[in-house]
Amino acid sequence: MDGAIFYWLYWIGWVITTFLMNKGKLRTLVATCLLISIAFSTSVVTLFNTDINALVILYFLGCYFLIRKYPKRSQFYYLIVSLSITMAYVSFHVFSLFDPVWLVFNKLWMLVFLLVYLNLLLVKNVLARLLTLLLGILHGEVLYAIVLYNFRFPYEIGSLFFWDACALMITGILLWSGLENISQYWNSTLQKQVKERQGT
Repeated sequence: MDGAIFYWLYWIGWVITTFLMNKGKLRTLVATCLLISIAFSTSVVTLFNTDINALVILYFLGCYFLIRKYPKRSQFYYLIVSLSITMAYVSFHVFSLFDPVWLVFNKLWMLVFLLVYLNLLLVKNVLARLLTLLLGILHGEVLYAIVLYNFRFPYEIGSLFFWDACALMITGILLWSGLENISQYWNSTLQKQVKERQGT
C-alpha cells in the first residue's frame, strides 16, 4: 500500500529524534518537521487543474530557504547536482511508463537505489546531500507531471508513492552518512594508536 513506508519511517524517525537525540534546537526542529510532514501528507491543493500535495510546496520552501545559506559557489554546484537528479528522476519514470520491460526489479527500489547512489557520488556533506536530493526529486516530480499533462494523463504531484520513495532515499542517505562517520572515527582511532606505539 502506497504511503505505508513513508508513515513507518517518519514515525520511527520522530521516535528516535524525540527520545534519543540530545535536547536542543536541532531536535525540536527535526521532530517538528517530521510531524508536519505526516500531518500534511494527505493534503492536496489544485492549481491549473493539477492536484499538488501540500507537502511538496512546504518542502520546496524549506529546501530553498536552507540552501540559500550556502556560499554562492556551493549553491551553483548544488544546483547542477539537483538538476542531474531531476533529469535522472524524470528519465526513469518516462522509461518505466513507455518501456516497462527493463524494470527487472521493484520500481520503487530501483528508483531509490539509482538516485541515492548518484547523490552520494556527487555530494559529501550530509545536509547538502539531503537538500540536493529533495530539490532534485521535487523538480523531477513537477517536470514529470508536465510531461504527463501533455499526454492528458492525470497525475498528482507528490503522491504517496513519491513520499515512500522520498522516505527511503532520506533513510538511505542518513544510514550511509552514519557509516561514513563511523568509518572515519575508527580510522582516526587506529591511526592515533599506531602513532602512540611508534612514539614508544
